[in-house]
Amino acid sequence: MHNLTSRKLGGPSGILIPPYRILGKIEDQVWNPPTKDCAYVFCHMDLSQHNIIVDPVTLKIKAIIDFECSGFWPAQFDFPFHTRLGPSVAREGGIDDTDELLKFLTSHADATFTIA
Repeated sequence: MHNLTSRKLGGPSGILIPPYRILGKIEDQVWNPPTKDCAYVFCHMDLSQHNIIVDPVTLKIKAIIDFECSGFWPAQFDFPFHTRLGPSVAREGGIDDTDELLKFLTSHADATFTIA
């Protein structure tokens, strides 16, 4: 998916929905991200095993679902959650990028959202 790029942060429609792992830290979920000069890559942002549909016989991927948080983001925020069981959040001993993600979003923000 990272072969798709854009100079605009957020989803293809222009709406940015932050990943699930930081939604509890944000009061207002309306985002109007500015366009930047750098290219962002298309990220699923919730690519865990429960969002990958696999054929039980061939074990081939048949579908990827739950694209509500997907869009154009810096690649470092698209963690490989699909490589382990569990939700798309940091688990004990794992890397927690929520503070870095919040810092990134606030540095690219306008007055349309507040941090809880």
